[in-house]
Amino acid sequence: QAASKYTKPVNIVRADRHPGVGMTGGASWTKNWLTFDNSYYTKFKESMEDEHLLWFPTDEALHTDPGFKPHFERYARDQQAFFEDYAKAHKKLSEIGAEFDPPGGLKVRFRPPECGIQRRQAELRAARDELKDLISKKNCAPILVRLAWHDSGTFDKRINGWPSCGGANGGIRLDPELKMGANAGLSKAIDYLTPIAADHHVSWADLIQLASATAIEMCGGPKIDMIYGRHSIANPEECAAPKSREGFGDNAGLPDALPPFGCRSATPA
Repeated sequence: QAASKYTKPVNIVRADRHPGVGMTGGASWTKNWLTFDNSYYTKFKESMEDEHLLWFPTDEALHTDPGFKPHFERYARDQQAFFEDYAKAHKKLSEIGAEFDPPGGLKVRFRPPECGIQRRQAELRAARDELKDLISKKNCAPILVRLAWHDSGTFDKRINGWPSCGGANGGIRLDPELKMGANAGLSKAIDYLTPIAADHHVSWADLIQLASATAIEMCGGPKIDMIYGRHSIANPEECAAPKSREGFGDNAGLPDALPPFGCRSATPA
């Protein structure tokens, strides 16, 4: 699929109003696809009516479902409320299934090094600096967010024990997960992060989540109160198998954007 009307490089869609490189293919839900704001909620009619924008059955469900519709309307009225709720949800998703060292995770304040700062915090800061440069040059924020969501998305609360429960464990970089249909195209994101992983003593599980949080902030979104120290799985045998989630047909439970959905339902509801 070729780039859409709005994802071509001629459009100014970044939050800082700098030119973007666009995408070689694909479409977006909003016109300013490199700006994190509440326009998905305020301008949803544009997405529904404009053939150059995406609007899936899952989007329609969010807009019409009696349980979620009040939130949809609230976020349209109040961007700050959307930012606050999003930041909490993002943080929670980044931690599910993760095994931390130390057990409570590692807080990192991204500011110049202070006397006695731990080496791991310094490595995270340095990795974040490289990520900011990468995101600015490549305009790759969306794919880095998708990578982190899909790394976390294999989590199954019915399964006890790490890493079989899935979640934010860096498994998406390994072939059994990376080659799932739901993860199509994410090898590009792994390629973006590989040099940074080689330069810094930061686990893949942490790097993937750090990249996502940094991407949201750089696109004008909220600063997310993240914790780090995640262990990464070491080999493909530890990955969540595609058909390992009871009730889901494939993709280890990762959702599909179009029917048939992972649970084999014909509708997003």
